[in-house]
Amino acid sequence: MTIPADLVRQADQLARQWDRSRSWVIAEAIRRLDQQQQPAPLPGMVAERGIAAPPRSTLPADGGRLDPSRRRMLADDLRLSPEARVLAAERTAREVPARSYGRLFVSFDRPEDYLQWKSLEAAGLL
Repeated sequence: MTIPADLVRQADQLARQWDRSRSWVIAEAIRRLDQQQQPAPLPGMVAERGIAAPPRSTLPADGGRLDPSRRRMLADDLRLSPEARVLAAERTAREVPARSYGRLFVSFDRPEDYLQWKSLEAAGLL
């Protein structure tokens, strides 16, 4: 499919503005042409130039990717003073066992080396 360069630039601009993909913008244009009517704006969206688009200021800082319980937890944490947040982080660090991230990346030359490493790990010798 060939699309004129100026339309691709316009689709990219709309995609960035709406935080969507170029494919979504093109598909939405086709849907609207097919319907010959503008869909009603979704809750929390405003109609701008006849196109429903979320205003940037109303999007959550996470872009809407966190579920409501995580957003509440984040809001509660941000209400704490910086000192209280540091103390809570230190408390969590003491309660959660530390993880050795260096051991996450291990490579082996032979399958036998891997099996030996697994048996030592299972025995708690690593």
